[in-house]
This record gives sequence, C-alpha cells and structure tokens, in this order.
Amino acid sequence: MRILLITPSFPPDKGACPRHMQGIVDGLVQAGHEVVVLTAMPHYPKGKIDKRFVGKWFHQDFFRGYEVWRCAFIPSASVRLLPRLLSVLTLLIAMLLHRKKVKLFAPEWVIVQSPPLPLALLGWWLAKENAAALLLNISDLWPDALAQMGILSPAHVLFQWAKRVEYFLYEKAHLIMAQSEESVAYIRHHVPEKPILLYRVGVCPEQYKIKKYLAPPPRRLIYFGLIGLAQGLEEICRNIPFEKWGVELHIYGDGPLRKRLQAALQRTPNELFCHLHEAVDYTEIPDLLANFDGALIPQQQRLYGTVPSKLYEAMAAGLPIIFSGEGEAAALIKQAACGWTAPSGDWHRLEECIAAFAAASNEQLATLGSAARQFAAKYFCLEKQNNMLIEALMPNNCHLLTDAIRHIGR
Repeated sequence: MRILLITPSFPPDKGACPRHMQGIVDGLVQAGHEVVVLTAMPHYPKGKIDKRFVGKWFHQDFFRGYEVWRCAFIPSASVRLLPRLLSVLTLLIAMLLHRKKVKLFAPEWVIVQSPPLPLALLGWWLAKENAAALLLNISDLWPDALAQMGILSPAHVLFQWAKRVEYFLYEKAHLIMAQSEESVAYIRHHVPEKPILLYRVGVCPEQYKIKKYLAPPPRRLIYFGLIGLAQGLEEICRNIPFEKWGVELHIYGDGPLRKRLQAALQRTPNELFCHLHEAVDYTEIPDLLANFDGALIPQQQRLYGTVPSKLYEAMAAGLPIIFSGEGEAAALIKQAACGWTAPSGDWHRLEECIAAFAAASNEQLATLGSAARQFAAKYFCLEKQNNMLIEALMPNNCHLLTDAIRHIGR
C-alpha cells in the first residue's frame, strides 16, 4: 500500500526527534508498504532549523528505504501559545504548497499525528482530496493538555474552536491510534463506534544492555529527554536534597527551559550532585543508560492520557524507576513492580523514594531492573506494536474503505 505519514518532526539521519514516528515508518517499510513522510525541516528539540537545512525551502531525501519530504517553516521553542500556533500555521501552508506531489503519490492511507490540530486538519483534507483512508495518531489530548499546563484557558475562544476540531477529526477518521489506555477510553467515550488501537511507543529490548550492579554507592540517577514545563526539573533540583542521600542526578536533554534550569542549578545546594549535560543522539541512549543505577522520570504537570516515552526505554534498559507524577505511568510502574512513585509536587514522598533508592542493595536494584525489563519486553515490544498496526491496515480493509470514500464522493 501507499501510505503518506504527516508529522511535525522527523529525524534527519540518526533520530533526534520523537522516536515513535520512526518506529512506525520502519515497521511499515519492513512489511513492504510504500511510505512517504511529509514533515518539517529538522528542528527538534532546540526549536531551530538544523544548520544543514538552513536556507532550503524544500528538501527531499531517501531515508532507510522511504522518501522524506521536508518543508521550510518558522520554528519555535517558545512555551507560549501564540508563537507555537504561528509556527504550526507556517508549516501547514508550506505543506499545502506540495499537495500536487501528494496527489501524484496517490496515497491509500494518510496517517497524521495530532497534536498539532492544524496539521491533523491538513491530514484529513489531503485524505479526502486523494480518496484515502485517514488514520489519526493521537499522541496528546489537545486542547485539554494545553489547559492542564495553563497555556490556554477552557473559556478562551481558541479552546472552544480546538474542541470542535478535535471532535470533528474523531468523526472523520477511519481508524484512531492512541498511546495510552486513558486516551483510548477518552476517545471511545466520544466516538464509541470507531476502531481504536492502543499503540504504545515501542522499544526493542535487545538493543539495551543489561545493567550489572557492581559499583558501590554513590548511586547515579539519569533523566533524559525534553526539558520543558511538564517535567518540572527545576523544582525537583530545588526541593530534593540529593546531597543528603549521596545520590547524583545526571540530566541529558534540551528544550525551552534548559537555560533556566542551568541558571537554577548554580544557585542550589545540589550543584555538585545535579549535573546538566548536553542532549545525546537517541541511538546513543541504550549505551548511556547502562552507566546508571536508576532513572528519574518526572511528570510534574498531570496530563491526562500521556505516558512519558522515556519510561519504556528506561524499563527496557532494566533500570529501576523513580516516577514523580500520577496517572497511567504511575500505575504501570506499580503493575511492573519496578520502582518507586510519588505524587507530583509531593517533595516529602519523592525524597523518601530517593532515600529508598540510595539505601537499596545491588541485589534489590537488580531485581527491580529485571522486573522492568521483562515488563517492557512483554508489553512495549516495537515489533508486536507494529504487527498490530499492520494488521489493522490490511489491504482488503483499505480497499473497502477507499471504495466507500470514492462512492460517497460521486
């Protein structure tokens, strides 16, 4: 089948963007499908165009057996709504300029990532124009997530407009894919008749080394990923006395709040125990994780329907988890019996988790890590996730859907 995948970010080579889109495309290509990715010039997570692509209006390349069409746009790493919205709109306009290329490709399926909602609307329009079936890939529940982060008030006219767009897209999609059980339940409540897949951000456990606990304390925790509003790393470093428990926290990542975090670390008693490092390419993460004793995964702002993707990677690496937050991620850690959890903002409970981690023996940490790895292999295996998706996109199903669309269009 011919599949067009629309996403706001995609790796230029090794994969410095959200990894699940790369995993989806790799699985589709390995199954023999013809895939084209329509995306922006590489800009994640710094919010700046990669220097190799600066000055280009359009770039077409071949990556691991499929085409990637990259469009110029105005990127933004701002946490404010208006700059982010304007950035998305410039990308939408740039993609519209290449709709003739999409028509020549003649996709049978259009897979579009949401958020951002304007891009999801574009996916619906391109699917309709090309008589293709639409798969809506929900990574976050917008606009509700924006309201939970305090970025957009539910009373705002933009929020009301976004809610109408959200429900419209649910109705128009032929298949919906969500990344958490919470999201699946939410969407099913609104469109009970729609087929919905639970597709988690899959991992390949065999790529991760098994951690061997041989070194004595101090214990070393790692955080890796986006440094933004939802993570609350600045508050954690300010409120948790890592020095008291002799635990080192190593932070690898980039994002809109990196500079603020860097400045904050210079004014905290934890300066010698909280270390901020440059972001690393995601292909280096499996080797990097093997150097640490556990993973800190914070979600200080409760975003219904979201599970941090770094949880799956840390579990695949066999690391005990310290999770600060609520919801489905906390439930998964408890189900897997692979670490400690604390409600977001409960610094006393989080400190207790850090203390328990510091006091744990090598054998206890190895047991927790083994439980994490086994759970990841059973429930988050990328191959299993992709097989489920490919089954849902079987040629016969796609043929029937496409015929139905063409019949309605006559």
